[in-house]
Amino acid sequence: MKVSLELISRFVENFLTLNYLENKPLKPLLLAYFVTFRCDLKCQYCEYAEDPNFKNYPELETEQALQLLRLARQGVPAIAFSGGEPLLRDDIVVLVKAAKALGFKPISLFTNGLKLPEKEAILNDLDFLQISLDTLDEKKQDAIFGTKGIAGTIKEHIIHYARQQTRRNFRINLNAVITPNTIEDIFALYFFARSIGVRLTVCPQLYYGKPVSSLVYNPRYQSLINQLIFLKKNDDTIMDTDSFLDHICSFKPYRCYPYLTPRIYPDGELVGPCPIIESMKCNLLKIGSWKKTFQLLIEKCGERYVCQNPCFLPCYLETSTLMIKPWKSLRELIRLGKANSNKEEPKRL
Repeated sequence: MKVSLELISRFVENFLTLNYLENKPLKPLLLAYFVTFRCDLKCQYCEYAEDPNFKNYPELETEQALQLLRLARQGVPAIAFSGGEPLLRDDIVVLVKAAKALGFKPISLFTNGLKLPEKEAILNDLDFLQISLDTLDEKKQDAIFGTKGIAGTIKEHIIHYARQQTRRNFRINLNAVITPNTIEDIFALYFFARSIGVRLTVCPQLYYGKPVSSLVYNPRYQSLINQLIFLKKNDDTIMDTDSFLDHICSFKPYRCYPYLTPRIYPDGELVGPCPIIESMKCNLLKIGSWKKTFQLLIEKCGERYVCQNPCFLPCYLETSTLMIKPWKSLRELIRLGKANSNKEEPKRL
């Protein structure tokens, strides 16, 4: 089981709080820890790649990062290591192993996959490995990555490590950013994922949390999402929840609960209420307590922060919309947590 009972219990507690305890803040479900903003690619749709504020961004030393994990575990049951490219950190294997020892579950890593052969020991301590891949068209993917000759290598890595999921007890999901130029490529990616026994998640191309204008009211895009919703009924290849897919289809508004997914930057700062609206930053290490740091966030932003114009960042949209239909969402959580359904390693292509 890839989802802990602690996480499920926290979800139920939050739902009860949301409906019966109006003045009580929701408790975090997942910590997004951005261990670095450095990256070895320059993806066309990445805001970090074009923003000079993220260049040479300060990062915690190993011992500081380990202490941050110990503090964060006081208040959060699950963690996702992200970036930038987290595999660029020399100590990322150590940090993930420490997260497992501390009892975070599930543990996820978001990566482009290029350096997996150098850091493959990390797979022994992960629950989910999310690898970016937007299309099987290697020329188009290389153009998106901003580097020639990379797409084929990443695809080879995906196929290679897909065969190790059962033995090493982790799950791979491919994450595709849907751009106006890749709408027609998603089905090939879906069948590729299905054929090698990995899952697929999708996300519309966003600019600071908002969908790019060429996807809004785009019938080709809406048709794609509706077909993915249909396919998901009989196939667990698609990892996204029904609510998430429903909301990104027409970009209909929703009530965002950013406290469910707190985000920490490479320097140890808790950013609140979310990265789109940075009204406060509190350094977890300097304060020395998760409870006190989170309380400062609440005091600054309010018990229930209400965004007047919520974004469509998956980490906020997915967790927030889980609160709409609780029992269906519980089933979704359990489904996401299932071990690899393939009894045998996927065959070579």
